[in-house]
Formats: sequence, C-alpha cells, structure tokens
Amino acid sequence: MKYKFNMRLILSLVTIILISCSSEKQFIKQQVKEEMLVIGTVYKSLPKVLYAPPKPSEETFDIRETVLNYDKKPNSSIAKIFKYSINENFLKYEEKNFKRINNKYSPYRPKTLFEKVEIEEIYEELLIAITKLSSNSNQIDKLKLNAITNEELLFSKESKLDLETMEALGISAKLSFSRVSFNDDFTKSVVILDKFYERANGSNVIYVLEKIDNSWQIKYTKTMTYS
Repeated sequence: MKYKFNMRLILSLVTIILISCSSEKQFIKQQVKEEMLVIGTVYKSLPKVLYAPPKPSEETFDIRETVLNYDKKPNSSIAKIFKYSINENFLKYEEKNFKRINNKYSPYRPKTLFEKVEIEEIYEELLIAITKLSSNSNQIDKLKLNAITNEELLFSKESKLDLETMEALGISAKLSFSRVSFNDDFTKSVVILDKFYERANGSNVIYVLEKIDNSWQIKYTKTMTYS
C-alpha cells in the first residue's frame, strides 16, 4: 500500500514538472516572437527620409503651442534619406542606469511640442525588468525581423561603427536594441533603442508599447542624449 502511494506521488510530481517545463517553453517561445514584433514596430516608426524645412513665415508664434499635424503631407523636397545599420546583439543595461529617470514621458506623436505625461507604474517596473532578463538569446533573429519589416536590413556585430565606415556605407545611424520586457499577458512592453549617429553623438530612447487589436503600438517615448 505504501509502495503504491509513493509511486502515485512520484508520478504526480513528474507530471507537474513536465507541465511546468512545457509552460515555460511556451512562454519563452511567445516571448521571442513578441520581442521581434515589438522591435519591428519601433524600427518601422523611425524616419526614413528628412524633408527640407518650409520657408519661414513672417508671422510670430510660440513654438510650444504649435499643433502638430501628422496627416499633412510635406510640400518640400527630400533633403536626406536615412540608412540604418542594426546591431545584431542585444545591448545590456544595469538598474543603476535608470535610478534618476523620472516618469514624465512624451506621448507618441504628441499634439503639441514638449507635451509630457506621467506613465503608469507598470511601465516603470517593466523598464527595470529589462536589466534582469535572462538571455534566452543574445542576438536578434535577423530573418524574422526582415520579414516583419519587409526590408533587407543591414546588420553588424558592433554597437558603434567608426565614422569613416559609416560614411563609406552611407549609414546615418547605428541602432542597438535592448531585450524587451513584457507584462504577464504580453499586452504591455518596454524596449530601449540606442541610436549612434554619424556625427559621433547619440541617444537612448525608451519606448513604451501596448498591444491593441493584436498589434503593438507605441504609446510613449523618452529620449536621453549623449556625446
């Protein structure tokens, strides 16, 4: 009787372990899939062309009150075409990097310049969670990202390129992504993009995203420049 009881207990424990391992594998698989979708969403939001500025108006105005119109098509010529190179390795961050960051972020595509809002606490937690992510993969899935963006993206193994190389290849900026952190049901996420420009300066941009109608959408951003 005792032997049968022990066997049942062992079988129960083995079943629980197998279910747990299966669930973890499913979670990791979904995490990798959603990670590329988030990175693809951020990449597609980056400007690909820069239009020449319009002729100055004689009217005086306060730039802080200017209402931005994203649907209006530019009536000027293209001044620059952006070409990006993507670091195939994820960048790692430490928690101390975010100690002094406040929770004031810019809404994505704000109504006016310099508009700021306070983000939800869950997004602050997800930002810190980036520093604690285990490395299921240290590299971006290049084939998946190409498919998501519908582009033949340019990848390299370095987070920064020397200016001569960037100029020779016509690269405007080198992009490096952090791992992406998610909430439990994969409806909220945070990722950091490091942009290193051809003029030897750059910025870290924190992107806050939410899944709406099964599609990732950028909600807020925060930019921190460096030189």
